[in-house]
Amino acid sequence: GAAIPPIPEEAILGVAPFATDVMNFYTPGEAQKEDYLLFLGRCTAYKGLAQALELVAERKLHLKIVPGLGHASHTVDFEQHVPQIEAAVARGARVEVVTIPQTSYHHVLKRELYRRARALLAPVQVHEPFGLTLIESLACGTPVICSKMGAFPEIIKHGATGFLCK
Repeated sequence: GAAIPPIPEEAILGVAPFATDVMNFYTPGEAQKEDYLLFLGRCTAYKGLAQALELVAERKLHLKIVPGLGHASHTVDFEQHVPQIEAAVARGARVEVVTIPQTSYHHVLKRELYRRARALLAPVQVHEPFGLTLIESLACGTPVICSKMGAFPEIIKHGATGFLCK
């Protein structure tokens, strides 16, 4: 086939940067692992927070939830999980809600949560096309426990970088 000609310089408006810096920023660091699992993301039903809460309640584990609260609808989604959080605590789980301010410092705080977590929980209920939190977690040296849906089996090597679950 014919070679594709290069795009003329004047036609390029800009370049979209990588979504996250896994070479210099999201790295393992020196943090000691603590005894908690991490759920980080929007609390819409399909992200699986209800399933994460059931797991930690059943096993009486420690879960840190970092809800995505960028929009009013995200806050409403999170508030719908409050009864489930209370029920998990009543059953013996330790659940902490960690809010990260939307400032330039929030990535530093998020990175430390990844670095210190035993694992990231990502029990999504839909076929996610990508998993940015999975990539960030793995780059920080933290394994992922996730559903076996969407792109997740392409990201997680079962038994090596995490666990793919039903």
